[in-house]
Amino acid sequence: MTKLDYLTLLKGDPIPVNNIGHIRFPKLSEIADPKMGYGTYNSYINFLVMSKQNFMDACKIQNENQYDLELFDILFNINSLREMLCNTLSFFISEKLYVSVPYQCFYVKNKVGNQRFIYKDNYDDIKNMILQTNYVQLDSFETLKPAGKHTAELLEKRKKYHKQFEKNLKNDLDISLPNIVSKLATYGNGLNLLNIWDYTVFQIYDQFFNFCYKKNNDMANFSYSIWGGDYKIPKWYKNTYENNANGKDDI
Repeated sequence: MTKLDYLTLLKGDPIPVNNIGHIRFPKLSEIADPKMGYGTYNSYINFLVMSKQNFMDACKIQNENQYDLELFDILFNINSLREMLCNTLSFFISEKLYVSVPYQCFYVKNKVGNQRFIYKDNYDDIKNMILQTNYVQLDSFETLKPAGKHTAELLEKRKKYHKQFEKNLKNDLDISLPNIVSKLATYGNGLNLLNIWDYTVFQIYDQFFNFCYKKNNDMANFSYSIWGGDYKIPKWYKNTYENNANGKDDI
């Protein structure tokens, strides 16, 4: 699986994918637009998160022949799911996406008319990169069942990266994207309800977790300044995204 580097994810420019096109970063303004909607965005993310076993269990498929197929094959050969998959991929890929039923693939055309394909052999890598651009690490939660809310799912999937925050979360709404937007617009340095909509989803979640890390550090420093005692000065510049993604969660 392709692992996108942190700086690329932070910058938010479309990512070129060899022989396919470009994976784009959705901005908050797009998701909040009534033509798109937060619910539609959630459904796209949940659809990409779904593993083959999740799908088989959810649909109660008992046909043993289905187990010989890749998830992409199953989705592509059911009309309604193929349409959903096409809509999902089309939202996150810059180029216009076409469907080829005979060749069992989606494809894009470049300026000279050449075609580039999305099919079962590269689908997993493409969806993994799309999820990374939306601050979701696929490899850590492929066995989980899709949740009804994208943000609740993110919490569960990122819990090994952000254990220090979990005890403070009362329910799913606390870490929902709308609530995070509201809180960052209130407390975030330089962020407000006028400029926050230009941020990508990845940038918003990255800023949120760094903000939480800063708040924890500030409280720890304040407590030490009053009560004293043994104290290990935290690194305010700790790379919370990459260190925690690698299992180093001793913040």
